[in-house]
Amino acid sequence: IELREAVLALITAEEIETGGATLAAMVADACLDLGDGESAYRLLSPSHDVQEQSGFNEEMFRRSLEMTTRWRELGDFNAQRVRRLTSVDQRIDALLEIGGQYRRDDNSGQRALGVYLEVLSLDPRDETVGPIIDDLARSTGLWDKCVAPYERAIEVQDDARLKADLRIRLVRWCCGPLSDSAGAYGHYRLLLDTLAPGHIIFDDIEGALAEQGEWGPLDDLLARRIAAFEDGDGRVAVLARRAEVLDLRLGDAEAGLEVWRAVLKADPEHEGAFTALQ
Repeated sequence: IELREAVLALITAEEIETGGATLAAMVADACLDLGDGESAYRLLSPSHDVQEQSGFNEEMFRRSLEMTTRWRELGDFNAQRVRRLTSVDQRIDALLEIGGQYRRDDNSGQRALGVYLEVLSLDPRDETVGPIIDDLARSTGLWDKCVAPYERAIEVQDDARLKADLRIRLVRWCCGPLSDSAGAYGHYRLLLDTLAPGHIIFDDIEGALAEQGEWGPLDDLLARRIAAFEDGDGRVAVLARRAEVLDLRLGDAEAGLEVWRAVLKADPEHEGAFTALQ
């Protein structure tokens, strides 16, 4: 312990030389074996700033950061080294590890979000990062930072199901925290080509458009859903909603009555249609 304290006192950022860094590393290694991460960190930190010295041991420094739960500094340290990696798979593995380190630090949510968005850009097929990005965007409130990376991921995605999943996530953000009904409306037509018209995401988009008073786009969405539906209760429900929008919101009573007739034809006992046509 006395030797440790002597080395800590002698080796400073101002006086460190190659020999001093090597001595510090030797004592730091012993500190780590003894479970004294704090002393190891204090010994290695000065040489961290002059890493070209042969005495600096990256792995030992990482251990000291992990042992002392300096997660943000550990993430920053590892992030500097990602640029050395040329393999995409290696970069993704390293970024996932860094993202996990940032997530363990209460004040590094923004850094973590940036890391996982980078993973998404490198591999749009990675389905594991979506829920993590959701959680981080929710905790940081940085939903707007996620839109462009998701749009790029959608563009390069060649799997129809995964493309739809990415678009659904983006639409939910538009309908929820982003309050961007226009953005949601911009995606729904492309989703209609992939998803069944009864998919709940279209209900979400309807709700967002109605909340923003976007009655024209809402009528267009409803009309397209009706065209995509097979006969059944789901189609009748959408017909009824469109009739109400035409009649009560767009003031087109004649068009509304025509749709109400279609509702009554599909369901002769539909109370709303029967009342509207009286």
